[in-house]
Amino acid sequence: MSSVLRNLLAGLSAREKKMVAAMGITFVLMICFLIAWLVGGAISDLEHDTTEWNELIQYVQKMESFYQDKKQSDTRLETLGKPRPLRTLVDNVVKKTGVAEVDTKELNDKSWAGGWLERSAEVTFRQVDLQGIVAFMKEVENNRVTFPIAITNLKILKQRRIEGMYRVSLTISTYEKVVEQAGPLKKEMK
Repeated sequence: MSSVLRNLLAGLSAREKKMVAAMGITFVLMICFLIAWLVGGAISDLEHDTTEWNELIQYVQKMESFYQDKKQSDTRLETLGKPRPLRTLVDNVVKKTGVAEVDTKELNDKSWAGGWLERSAEVTFRQVDLQGIVAFMKEVENNRVTFPIAITNLKILKQRRIEGMYRVSLTISTYEKVVEQAGPLKKEMK
């Protein structure tokens, strides 16, 4: 191979030898440039990935306290057990507020994502003044300390016969954290 190369170079003039040398140097420089470009691109990609991971780690560190608070809140709810039946809650609140003529109707339970079970009851007051309904709603809200509770629906209609009296219908909902039972394993279809 080297003898073939020597024979080729021997047959070239001085000008042609300079051109072959310049082409060889250009080829080596192009190879060096290509390697530097590829390595630089890989380093740039690695720096970009590192920056993204660092931002993600900082976000996780920042959200750790929120997660710990949420976890403690969930364990606090789990230790509370089941909330009282809504009919009992309504009866106790009615006794405290002195509101009369209350009809209570339990509604169907609803399951929500995250293992929450919503129990609801519709409470209807045939005749109540605004102060009475406000006192009732405040007393319901005071029970939120024990377990999650909300007034999810409220309708107020004015009574035509008696001035200052209203027919009020509201829905009270309590929320209970339930453990979801694992269902049968689903087989993957091939």
